[in-house]
Amino acid sequence: QDCLEVKYWAKIKDIFNESYNSIRQLESSVWREADIQKIATQRINALARPQGMHNWFKVYRAIETPTRKIYLPPIEMKGSRLYRKFGSERFVSVSFCDEQQQKLHGKEVIEAYEERIGNCLRFAGRDTVFLGSSSSQLREQQLLFIDLESLGSFNNAGRSCASSHIEKFRNRIVDPVKTPKPKSLAQYLSRLALFCTTDIPTVFLDEKDTICKPDVIIKNLSSKMNGTLLTDGAGAIVYELAKKISHNFLKLPFVPSAFQIRWQGVKGVVTVVDSKNRLLQDRNGIQQKLMVRESMRKCFTGDADNGILCVVSHSKFLPMYLNHEIITLIDSIPSDKKEKLGKVYCPQAALEKRLIDTLKSEAEIFQKFESALNALSGNLIQPVQTILDLSKAHLNILEEPFWVSLLQMQYNFLIKGLVDKMRIPIEKGCLILGIPDPCGVLQDGEVFLQMQKDNTIGFDTENRPQKLEKDKGSSTTFILKQNNVAMWRNPCLHPGDLRMVKAVDYVQLHNWTNVVIFPCKEQGIKRNLSLECSGGDLDGDQFYVIWDSDLVPPRRTEVEALQYQALNSSLKSDSTPELFNSSVLSRFVLDVFSNDFLGRIAHMHLALSDIQEDGARDKLACKLAEAQSLAVDFPKTGIPPKVPKECFDIVRSEGYPDFMDKREQYSYLSKKCLGHLYRFAASFDFSFKNVSQYSVLNSKVKDPNRQRVLHLDVRFLLPGREQYVSETTVFHKQYAGIVRSLMITYGLKSDAECILGRALSWHQMIHDYGRASKYVSSKMEVLFRKFRGLFEQKYEGMDLEEKQKAASAWYEVAYQKGNTLSFALIVFDLLIDKLKDGPLDTFKQVRTCEERVGRPIMEYLKDIAPNLKFWMNSKLSSIDSIAEVFESSELNQCSKKLLKPFGSVVQGLCTAESDLDLMIDLDLENGKHSDAFAKKNGMYLSIRIHSKIYKAGT
Repeated sequence: QDCLEVKYWAKIKDIFNESYNSIRQLESSVWREADIQKIATQRINALARPQGMHNWFKVYRAIETPTRKIYLPPIEMKGSRLYRKFGSERFVSVSFCDEQQQKLHGKEVIEAYEERIGNCLRFAGRDTVFLGSSSSQLREQQLLFIDLESLGSFNNAGRSCASSHIEKFRNRIVDPVKTPKPKSLAQYLSRLALFCTTDIPTVFLDEKDTICKPDVIIKNLSSKMNGTLLTDGAGAIVYELAKKISHNFLKLPFVPSAFQIRWQGVKGVVTVVDSKNRLLQDRNGIQQKLMVRESMRKCFTGDADNGILCVVSHSKFLPMYLNHEIITLIDSIPSDKKEKLGKVYCPQAALEKRLIDTLKSEAEIFQKFESALNALSGNLIQPVQTILDLSKAHLNILEEPFWVSLLQMQYNFLIKGLVDKMRIPIEKGCLILGIPDPCGVLQDGEVFLQMQKDNTIGFDTENRPQKLEKDKGSSTTFILKQNNVAMWRNPCLHPGDLRMVKAVDYVQLHNWTNVVIFPCKEQGIKRNLSLECSGGDLDGDQFYVIWDSDLVPPRRTEVEALQYQALNSSLKSDSTPELFNSSVLSRFVLDVFSNDFLGRIAHMHLALSDIQEDGARDKLACKLAEAQSLAVDFPKTGIPPKVPKECFDIVRSEGYPDFMDKREQYSYLSKKCLGHLYRFAASFDFSFKNVSQYSVLNSKVKDPNRQRVLHLDVRFLLPGREQYVSETTVFHKQYAGIVRSLMITYGLKSDAECILGRALSWHQMIHDYGRASKYVSSKMEVLFRKFRGLFEQKYEGMDLEEKQKAASAWYEVAYQKGNTLSFALIVFDLLIDKLKDGPLDTFKQVRTCEERVGRPIMEYLKDIAPNLKFWMNSKLSSIDSIAEVFESSELNQCSKKLLKPFGSVVQGLCTAESDLDLMIDLDLENGKHSDAFAKKNGMYLSIRIHSKIYKAGT
C-alpha cells in the first residue's frame, strides 16, 4: 500500500472484484487462472492511469493566505521517485500568498506563518505536516505537505506524534546514519528535494556495477581557480547501458551524448563513453557500467529508494535567443574598446538588423505558404502535426480558420517574447549542455562543439571525420572552429560572466555531438570555464555559445570573471542539536521567504545599468550582480544578499526605463540599445483579439450571443452527415468540457494555445512554464487518442464511406460551435481524400494586403459606430470636472484651456473601456506652476483618467 492511498483501494475494490468475477465465469478451458489475474491487473492499471500518461500524477494544490484557504484544481505533474514510491494522493502542494495571491513580503506577515508551518495545516478535512521543498519551490514560496493519516500518526496520541513520524518518513528518503551530517538546513532540504525531481525511471543499477572516483581539481598555484573542481557533478556511463535506456525507456532513435540523472543520492550528468574508456575502469582494471564523482554523491538514500537509474533530461541542440541581461552586457562595452580587426565593433546595429529580419520573417507567415508551414512544423502536438503533413498539399492554411488561428498565436508568442524579454533568435548560436573532456586533449581556454540541429545524432561509437567532411554541404552537422567564441550562462549580470573561448577540433572528440566539452586535466589548466560563467558547474547546467562575428566582442574587452567560489565560502554550519525538527525547518523556510530578493535585484540591476553611463560595468551594478548571485543560491547556502542603499536611491530617483513596462512606477524613455529595440518591437505588437470577430474568414452574420460563425469548406460537408450530428454534439460537448477545464487550470485563453502547448499568460499559480507546457501537450495528445478511440468504437464495423460521413459531422459541429475547432482534427484524416475533389481556393480569397487588413477594419468600425460618439462625448465632458479638481490643488491656475486630450479618445478609436489621456501644458518659464508637478525640465504632465471613473458616475 506504499503505491496508493488506502482510500483509493476502497473505491476501486468493487471494480476489481466485478472484473475478476466476470472473467472467472468464462469456461475454464479458455481462461487459465494466470490469464485471469493478468487481465484483471491490466484493467486496474488502465483505470489508475490513462494510456500515454503512465508517468504523470495528479497533485492536490491549495493556497494559504493570512485569512483563508483557496483550493485549486488538481494538476497533473510528471512523476518523481517520491510520487512513484508513495503515490501522489497523500501530498498537497501549498503556495503561501497574501490576499491578492502575490508573494509574501514583510516580516510581520511572514512570522504569522511560523506556527502554521511548524505544526499542522488542515486541508479538506485532512491534517497535513510540512515535508520539504526544492530550491525553486522555496523561491516561489511553495511547500510540500503530507497527510498525517498516511504517516500512521493519527492515533490515540493525536498530533503529538506528528514530529516523530515525519522525521521517520524523511529518514526513509535520506539515511541519517550513512549520510554525513549536512552543514546547514539549506543543504538538508536540498537533499530531500533530490527525491522530488521529475524524472523518468529506467533500469535497476546495482551498486557493485558502479565506481566512485575523486574529482579532477585544478592544481595551479598561480591561478585564482586553484583547487576548484573541473568535474563538479559530472560522471560517465557505458554506451551499452545508455543505448538500452535511450531505445527502451526514452524511445529515442539515437543515443544522446550525455544524460542528467538521479540514482540513489547521486545527482549530476553522465557522459556516454565506450566500454574501453579509462573513466569506467576501477583500480583492478575492471570496466564498470557507471562512474560517479565524489561531487555527485549528495547523500545516501533510505529504504524509499529502489536503485532505479532515473533520467531527468538528455543532451540536445537548442536554438539560442538573446535576452535583456546579455544585451545589457554587450551594450556596456566601452566605445573606445569596440574597434575590432580594423573595423568598429557595433553590436547595436547588428542587434537591430537581426530584430528587423526576425520581424520580417514572422510577418511572412501570413503571406507565404512555406513560411507558414515552417512556423507551425515542430510546434504542434503530434496528431495535429500528422494531419498537417498529410493535408498540406491540398489545404490552404493561409485561409483556413483553424490554421490561421494557430499562425496568429505563433506570431503573438514571438512578439510577446521580443517585447517582454527581447528574445531575438540568433542563427549562429545555441544553448547546449556542458560536459568535461572525456579524453583529456583540450588545452586551457579551449572548447569542443559539434552540433546537429535536427537532434537525430548523439554519441557515435566510431569517429566520423570522413563522414563529416562529406556531409558539410548538405547536413546540419558541423564542428565549430573559431578563434573567438563568446559563452555565458543565465543569469548573467556581471560583465565577467561573458567569457571568450577558442573553439577547436580534435579527432578524439568526434564521438560526442550536441554538447560543449570543457578542458579537464589537473596540469596546465588555469581557467575553470564553467565556473567563470555565472558560477556554473557540470551537473546539468546549459551554456549559451555564440559565434556570430558581428556580436562576439573583441577579446581585449573581456573583464575578469567574478570569483563565485569566494562568495559562497562563508557557508556556516548549523550547530543546533535539533537541527531538522519541524519548528527549526519552518523558521528557515520563513527566513527564505523574507529574503526573497531574486526578482527584485534582477530588475534593479536592469534599471541601474540603463541609468548609469557605464551600464553593467558600473561599480554599483557589479555589486548588485554579486548580490544576485547570493540571492540565487540563498535557498541552498542560507547566505542572504546585501544590496547597497545607493542602488535603491538612484532607481527610486530616476525611475525605470520604458522597456521594463513598470506601469505603477515612474518611467522614462531609455536611450540605450534595449530602449530602441523595445520601441521598435512594440510597434509590431498587434493583438488578434478582434481579428477572430471581424476577419474576412468569418461570416458577417453573428448569432444572438455574438459568437462568430465560420465559413465551412463545402468539400467536407458530405451528404448523409445529418444523421450523425446529434451524437457528434454529445462527443463535442464532452471534448469541449475537458479542454475548458485544462484551459482554466493553466490559464489558457484559446484552443490554439492548447494545440501549441503554450500560453500567452499562464495562470498566476503556474511557475514552471516548461513543465506546464509539456503537460498540456501530453494531455492534448492523450485527449486526441481517447476521442479517436471513442469514434472508432462508436462506428465499428462501418465501411469507409459511412465513417467519412460521421467525420463530416464532426467537422460541421466543431466549426458551428466555433470554440474548439481542434475537435474536427481528431478524425480529419478520413476527410483528406475529399481535399482532392475541389480546388485549393475553396475559401473566398483576399488577394491584396490592403484588402486583407482593410475589410476587417471596416467591419469593426461599422460595429462600433453607433456607440462611438457617445463614448467620446462622455469622456471629453469630464474635463470640466477635472479642471475643478486642479483649481483646489497646487495647480490652482490650471484652467480647462491647459487640459489637452490626446490618444485613442480624440482619434475616434476608443471603446467603453478606454482611458482618457490628458496632457497639462505647464508654463514653467513664467513660474506659474509648481515644479513638483513636472519631471526635471519637462514641459508637459501626462495623466490618465481610468475608465472605471465613468462607470462609477464620478
